[in-house]
Amino acid sequence: MDTMLKKPNRPDDEANPAASADGFHAYRLKVLADAIHEETEYEFLAMDAYQALVEAREHASDRRSELFRDGKLICALQFLPSGMWKVDPPIERMTTS
Repeated sequence: MDTMLKKPNRPDDEANPAASADGFHAYRLKVLADAIHEETEYEFLAMDAYQALVEAREHASDRRSELFRDGKLICALQFLPSGMWKVDPPIERMTTS
């Protein structure tokens, strides 16, 4: 499994006051295995979901992927041939008490 940590050029921290102290969030993209490729993970820092999707597009190709922000799964996604993202909410796992 490949892992890469990448920090983009630092944008203005005031653009996103909810972000971490330095303005960035830790994202992890898990690109799922298919008939040809093994599962691969990429770690990177981004200010917001838009920057995270730009980074994800560079690595995901058209394979199904999962995107995590600060360790929490936020969505499943796939870049479609039409040039659009298909984004699905994460599947909530039901637990019984």
